[in-house]
Amino acid sequence: MNTNKVLIPTSMVGNYPNPRWWDATFARHFKGDRQPPDALFREALEDATAALVTDQLKAGLDIIADGRLHGDNYADQALYYYFDRLGYDLSGSHLGFPIYSRLHSATVTQEIKRRGQIMVEQARALKRATDKPVKVQYTGVQVLAQCTNDLHYSNSRDRAMDIAKAINEDILEVDALGVDYIQLDEFTWPYFYEDWAIEAFNRAVAGVKHAKIVCHICWGNWGRTPAYYPDETASAGEVFDLTQRAQNAKKPNPTASVVPKSYQANIDVFNIEGIGRLPFENSGLGLP
Repeated sequence: MNTNKVLIPTSMVGNYPNPRWWDATFARHFKGDRQPPDALFREALEDATAALVTDQLKAGLDIIADGRLHGDNYADQALYYYFDRLGYDLSGSHLGFPIYSRLHSATVTQEIKRRGQIMVEQARALKRATDKPVKVQYTGVQVLAQCTNDLHYSNSRDRAMDIAKAINEDILEVDALGVDYIQLDEFTWPYFYEDWAIEAFNRAVAGVKHAKIVCHICWGNWGRTPAYYPDETASAGEVFDLTQRAQNAKKPNPTASVVPKSYQANIDVFNIEGIGRLPFENSGLGLP
């Protein structure tokens, strides 16, 4: 019997606090493969990645994640960083989701395609920094498609499938580097699945040969409140307290909103938020 085998491997999910020196300058201007090989930004990326990796190793994690280092806040990391590489105009109206409505969308006026590496340089830096299994994280296709102010496509399916194709090109390059896990965060699935959601997810991960595909779903957001099915209680831009919603007793079971539908996607690991679902008044923390 192999007593050294890890029964339940541990890993970090989502964003990790960046070194402050990275956020002060480099995060705002990091361009990935658009920088020369000897650029200061490349050296900074490797140094900052090494710092994140060191923290994870000291914590005893088994799978080391990228921490979404490239941006200095949620909006830069999850949205604008991707839109810049997909050819968007980085201007647009506020998002339509009440609990995300403090974020702006970006505008697409031309065909969406991969116009630069997205996570390739981060994957290289991560693998240089550790010999442990590594995980690279992407924002999900449905999230990106829903956050688009579209002045080009006639329907959302075509928009989503072009995003999926672009993400797939990047994922295949990351996979070829020998990354062990590739994670897509589909954190708007708890609201609803677009009729193309599963098809687009599967298109994004098609052809992966080495990495295990992870799908992460959570009910949180950058305002630290759980996602919910909207009712008349919320106002645009409000950090919404679930305990104050009009029909609180009728709120949907969170797991039932994503299971079993999510199992139609081509995933190897399904990562669902399992903590933070207590009501505010019972959590002892004031926040979920």
